[in-house]
Amino acid sequence: MRRLFWIAVGAGTAVYVVNRLNRTVRRLQPDHVARSIGGSLTDLADSLRDLVDEVRAEAAVREAELVQALGLDTDPAGGPAPGSTTTTHHAAMPAPRTGPTRAPRRNHPTGRATHHGKDHH
Repeated sequence: MRRLFWIAVGAGTAVYVVNRLNRTVRRLQPDHVARSIGGSLTDLADSLRDLVDEVRAEAAVREAELVQALGLDTDPAGGPAPGSTTTTHHAAMPAPRTGPTRAPRRNHPTGRATHHGKDHH
Protein backbone atom coordinates (compact mmCIF):
# COMPACT_ATOMS: atom_id res chain seq x y z
CA MET A 1 0.00 0.00 0.00
CA ARG A 2 2.85 2.42 0.77
CA ARG A 3 4.31 1.80 -2.63
CA LEU A 4 1.02 2.66 -4.37
CA PHE A 5 0.78 5.88 -2.32
CA TRP A 6 4.25 7.07 -3.36
CA ILE A 7 3.62 6.18 -7.00
CA ALA A 8 0.45 8.33 -6.90
CA VAL A 9 2.33 11.21 -5.23
CA GLY A 10 5.09 10.96 -7.88
CA ALA A 11 2.58 10.89 -10.75
CA GLY A 12 0.68 13.87 -9.32
CA THR A 13 3.90 15.83 -8.88
CA ALA A 14 4.97 14.98 -12.44
CA VAL A 15 1.63 16.20 -13.85
CA TYR A 16 1.88 19.42 -11.85
CA VAL A 17 5.48 20.10 -12.96
CA VAL A 18 4.70 19.39 -16.63
CA ASN A 19 1.69 21.75 -16.53
CA ARG A 20 3.75 24.52 -14.92
CA LEU A 21 6.53 24.08 -17.47
CA ASN A 22 4.05 24.20 -20.37
CA ARG A 23 2.51 27.38 -18.97
CA THR A 24 5.96 28.96 -18.57
CA VAL A 25 6.98 27.96 -22.11
CA ARG A 26 3.78 29.53 -23.52
CA ARG A 27 4.43 32.73 -21.56
CA LEU A 28 7.97 32.97 -22.93
CA GLN A 29 7.07 32.46 -26.60
CA PRO A 30 7.95 35.46 -28.77
CA ASP A 31 4.37 36.36 -29.73
CA HIS A 32 3.22 36.35 -26.10
CA VAL A 33 6.24 38.37 -24.96
CA ALA A 34 5.67 40.88 -27.79
CA ARG A 35 2.00 41.30 -26.82
CA SER A 36 2.95 41.75 -23.18
CA ILE A 37 5.67 44.32 -23.93
CA GLY A 38 3.45 46.10 -26.45
CA GLY A 39 0.69 46.47 -23.89
CA SER A 40 3.14 47.72 -21.28
CA LEU A 41 4.66 50.27 -23.66
CA THR A 42 1.21 51.51 -24.64
CA ASP A 43 0.32 51.96 -20.98
CA LEU A 44 3.60 53.78 -20.36
CA ALA A 45 3.03 56.10 -23.32
CA ASP A 46 -0.49 56.88 -22.12
CA SER A 47 0.79 57.62 -18.62
CA LEU A 48 3.53 59.90 -19.95
CA ARG A 49 1.03 61.72 -22.17
CA ASP A 50 -1.24 62.27 -19.17
CA LEU A 51 1.70 63.53 -17.11
CA VAL A 52 2.74 66.00 -19.82
CA ASP A 53 -0.84 67.26 -20.12
CA GLU A 54 -1.08 67.80 -16.36
CA VAL A 55 2.29 69.57 -16.20
CA ARG A 56 1.33 71.87 -19.09
CA ALA A 57 -2.01 72.72 -17.48
CA GLU A 58 -0.40 73.46 -14.11
CA ALA A 59 2.35 75.50 -15.79
CA ALA A 60 -0.26 77.59 -17.61
CA VAL A 61 -2.11 78.23 -14.34
CA ARG A 62 1.12 79.18 -12.56
CA GLU A 63 2.21 81.40 -15.46
CA ALA A 64 -1.13 83.22 -15.32
CA GLU A 65 -0.69 83.73 -11.57
CA LEU A 66 2.83 85.10 -12.05
CA VAL A 67 1.82 87.37 -14.94
CA GLN A 68 -0.99 88.81 -12.84
CA ALA A 69 1.18 89.14 -9.71
CA LEU A 70 3.94 90.94 -11.62
CA GLY A 71 1.47 93.19 -13.39
CA LEU A 72 2.55 92.03 -16.82
CA ASP A 73 -1.04 91.53 -17.90
CA THR A 74 -1.77 95.26 -18.09
CA ASP A 75 -0.11 98.08 -20.01
CA PRO A 76 0.90 101.34 -18.27
CA ALA A 77 -2.37 102.97 -19.41
CA GLY A 78 -4.30 100.50 -17.25
CA GLY A 79 -5.84 98.26 -19.91
CA PRO A 80 -4.82 94.78 -20.85
CA ALA A 81 -1.46 94.58 -22.54
CA PRO A 82 -1.63 93.85 -26.25
CA GLY A 83 -1.29 90.12 -26.87
CA SER A 84 -1.31 89.30 -23.15
CA THR A 85 -2.34 85.69 -22.68
CA THR A 86 -1.07 82.96 -20.43
CA THR A 87 0.81 81.27 -23.26
CA THR A 88 2.76 84.18 -24.77
CA HIS A 89 6.39 84.86 -23.92
CA HIS A 90 7.12 88.34 -22.66
CA ALA A 91 10.01 90.48 -23.84
CA ALA A 92 11.61 90.23 -20.39
CA MET A 93 11.95 86.47 -20.72
CA PRO A 94 15.14 85.25 -22.46
CA ALA A 95 14.77 83.01 -25.47
CA PRO A 96 15.47 79.33 -24.75
CA ARG A 97 18.99 78.21 -25.54
CA THR A 98 19.47 75.55 -28.16
CA GLY A 99 22.51 73.61 -29.28
CA PRO A 100 25.87 73.27 -27.55
CA THR A 101 27.07 76.14 -25.38
CA ARG A 102 30.51 76.19 -27.02
CA ALA A 103 32.22 74.71 -30.02
CA PRO A 104 33.98 71.37 -29.50
CA ARG A 105 37.75 71.49 -29.14
CA ARG A 106 39.65 70.66 -32.27
CA ASN A 107 43.19 71.08 -31.04
CA HIS A 108 43.47 67.65 -29.42
CA PRO A 109 42.41 64.28 -30.84
CA THR A 110 40.89 63.11 -27.54
CA GLY A 111 38.88 66.29 -27.03
CA ARG A 112 40.59 66.90 -23.69
CA ALA A 113 41.38 70.43 -22.66
CA THR A 114 44.95 71.33 -23.38
CA HIS A 115 47.15 73.91 -21.75
CA HIS A 116 49.89 75.41 -23.91
CA GLY A 117 49.76 72.34 -26.17
CA LYS A 118 50.47 69.83 -23.36
CA ASP A 119 48.07 67.41 -21.67
CA HIS A 120 47.92 67.53 -17.89
CA HIS A 121 46.61 64.27 -16.45
